[in-house]
Amino acid sequence: MSNEREKINTDLGEDLDLGAAIKMTEEKPNFSQEERNLVAETSEKAGFPSRQAKKVRRKRIKSPYTEQLGFKARPIVKEVFQEFSDSINIYDYTTFEQALIALLEKEGRKDLLLKLEKEGT
Repeated sequence: MSNEREKINTDLGEDLDLGAAIKMTEEKPNFSQEERNLVAETSEKAGFPSRQAKKVRRKRIKSPYTEQLGFKARPIVKEVFQEFSDSINIYDYTTFEQALIALLEKEGRKDLLLKLEKEGT
C-alpha cells in the first residue's frame, strides 16, 4: 500500500464552459410582502412557528457604561427586568443604575450617592 495520494487531474479539456460552472447556484426568488405574509399566516395555522427572532434588541451605542457586572438571578427576574426596561424605553444598564440610585436614596446612603455622582461626571 502506497502513502502517496492520487494526483488531481488538471486536464480540463478545451470545451469547458466556466459560465455554466459559475451559475450552478440558483437565484433566490423575490416575493412581495403580501406573499410573505400569506406564507407566514398559512404556516402558523399549520403549526409551523416562525424561526425569526421574537423581538429585536436595540443597537448598542457608544456610552460611558464600559464595566461589565455579571451576577446570577432567577430567570423571571431577568425577564421582568428587561420587560420593564423595554416598557420605559431605556437600556438595561440605565435601568440598573436608576434602581441602584433609588435603593441608595431609600436606605439613606448619602455617602455612596455622592461617590456615584462624583464619578459620574
